[in-house]
Amino acid sequence: MIKEKNLPAVIPFPADISEEIKNGKQEERLDVNIQTIAVPEEILSEPDMWMPQLFKKIEKAFAPKLGNDSQNKLALTLPLIREIRGDYKSKKMMISVIAVDVTPIIKAEAVYD
Repeated sequence: MIKEKNLPAVIPFPADISEEIKNGKQEERLDVNIQTIAVPEEILSEPDMWMPQLFKKIEKAFAPKLGNDSQNKLALTLPLIREIRGDYKSKKMMISVIAVDVTPIIKAEAVYD
């Protein structure tokens, strides 16, 4: 009979690997996050209706790592808009934004110095 091993209940987020990166044991990678919302086709031409919701999702995704003031540390794509396939009744559109934490690049290039 194999004894099952219990996993820890809490996994820290984000993992602190900064010392390993400084020592050259691990490469630093960019943190990429994709956020998507579905909006009715009628309000697609009114970005004031759906943009705040999309940006709140992006801020929530990066808040544990960057804090509340993450505007100068993120690079965003333009909204990617596409139809939801097979959704003939409500005609909703999917809007996605790709966000990248560029803090490692800012540090390496000394952008704010």
